[in-house]
Amino acid sequence: MNKTFTSPPNNNKERIDHQMKMKGNHTMRKTIQKIISLVACMSIVIALSATLLAVDPSYTVRIKKQNASDNYTHNVTLYQVFKAEVDTSGTEPMLYNIDWSDDVDATQAMTAVTALSAFSSCTKVADIVKVLNTDATSVDAFAKAIEPVLTTSAATTTLGPTDTYKDVDVTSKGPGYYLVTDVIKDGNTTIANSKFMMDAVKSSTTTLEITSKEVVPTLDKKIVDGSSLVDKNQKSVGDPITFQMTSKVPNLKDKGYNRYCYVVEDTLCEGLTYSGTGDPAVTINGTATNDFTFTKTVDATTGETLLKIVFTDFLSKGTNDDLIGKDIVITYQAYLNEKADLTDAGNPNTAKLIYSNDPKHTYSSDTPGTGDVVGETPEAKTITYTTGMMLIKVDADDNTKLSGAEFKIEGTQAEQVIKTEYVYTKSSTGTYYRLKNGTYTTTAPTTATADQYESTSDKYELTSKTSAIVGKNTSGYVTAEVGADGVLHFDGLGAGDYTITETKAPTGYVADPTSHTLKIECTFDANNKPVWTYTIDGTTCTGTVLLTVENALKSDLPGTGGIGANVFYVAGSVLILSGIALAIAKKRKEAEI
Repeated sequence: MNKTFTSPPNNNKERIDHQMKMKGNHTMRKTIQKIISLVACMSIVIALSATLLAVDPSYTVRIKKQNASDNYTHNVTLYQVFKAEVDTSGTEPMLYNIDWSDDVDATQAMTAVTALSAFSSCTKVADIVKVLNTDATSVDAFAKAIEPVLTTSAATTTLGPTDTYKDVDVTSKGPGYYLVTDVIKDGNTTIANSKFMMDAVKSSTTTLEITSKEVVPTLDKKIVDGSSLVDKNQKSVGDPITFQMTSKVPNLKDKGYNRYCYVVEDTLCEGLTYSGTGDPAVTINGTATNDFTFTKTVDATTGETLLKIVFTDFLSKGTNDDLIGKDIVITYQAYLNEKADLTDAGNPNTAKLIYSNDPKHTYSSDTPGTGDVVGETPEAKTITYTTGMMLIKVDADDNTKLSGAEFKIEGTQAEQVIKTEYVYTKSSTGTYYRLKNGTYTTTAPTTATADQYESTSDKYELTSKTSAIVGKNTSGYVTAEVGADGVLHFDGLGAGDYTITETKAPTGYVADPTSHTLKIECTFDANNKPVWTYTIDGTTCTGTVLLTVENALKSDLPGTGGIGANVFYVAGSVLILSGIALAIAKKRKEAEI
């Protein structure tokens, strides 16, 4: 077996070189060992750092809207009431070392909270937290007491109408207990104000998700049309219209309200009249209730009628588990009156709900007073449309307008009609033009239509309008007389079939013997405006309904196949006299013979 040996150096120089080489190798080994030790230490530090970061992660709170269809703006503020540390040694992270946060004036907070009966025996923060954790009913009172002593150091976010959630970074504040306030607005109007406590952040997750606690009260308004609920309809004057408003009992448990205002205001336009003198029918969860007051006020200037329904002791309803979330239904009837609008504007009915929306405010009555903080729902609106027809009475020979004629209108929708008389006066600032048929229009003449106008330059203004409801007479039908201008308006007609007959002719004229048929139909266009269709004596038309009825003078009536009875009477008299004269002459001649 061959072995290789390294011979020691033979001289001093070689020996010194050998010693230096051996020493360098030893130094290198020590340096490497130090580097390895340093790397190991750094690994431990990094590992420990990772552990510490896991204990104290960054904190994000996600605020979500409770209702996906919520299109209000939520202004959310998070105040840290208690700061704390997180213990992750157990199966579930826990908060400890709890103390007042920097967002709170500690001295004032302790005084305000311990003044409450639920916290009167508390001497330190830990005692207060214990009460909050064991008595849910104390949270509202605590939040109301703590709010005035909060500083402005808070985390905020805004959920816009189209936002479903927003994230709020509260890393700088860290774990603890937070008071969350949620001011809900519709545009610039505050409609609700909610607050609740949140313990954050007990887990090691980086995002804590919470949902807005406040459900904004709503009010819906509909017209009962058979078995359907609609936003619009058409009716004849006097016909009953059933209106229905619906809402739900809000959850007012543990919200901190001392009293809760819940008021429905319903406004009828001047063309609508509330039926009868009784109260509306009100049910909660299907059971009739009288826990409300009802007033009806007519505005002398606008003619509008304000109906106000004020619920009494409503807080008891909102804290009753059997009623929370249940339907509130208000029903009443009205009808179109002589002020009914026949245009596309229709006859609107609007309603809104006024309610308490600030738990920290003290309310003194069921009806909101000056200075009380309330919210309002957007107006819910329904519209009822009606129409009419115009009849013109003229001389058959020269189209002169005739007054004094009387007509009757019959039909299933003709229980009542509105007889309207209009007076137009020539005016340079007027907006109407007079047509050759005696009617007026706001449509300016054009080259193509100029021959339909009495004048293309003269303008008129409507100086007066007189309307009155005419009901059925003892004969069972509605009659009305043509005005001095030869025009008769049968207004306030809804869809249906009608018959119009002249019952009295102008003096010296013979009544038109023809009964004219009128069929009215109504549909709604894409903009929910009414489209009226009229069929008169089988001819369909749209726009202004115009029926022209002619009358002939009695003296103008020809006899059957001749030139008139008077002529025959005169001729007969002449023949008789001639016969007598001839007879006398003959006798005289015979006497002379």
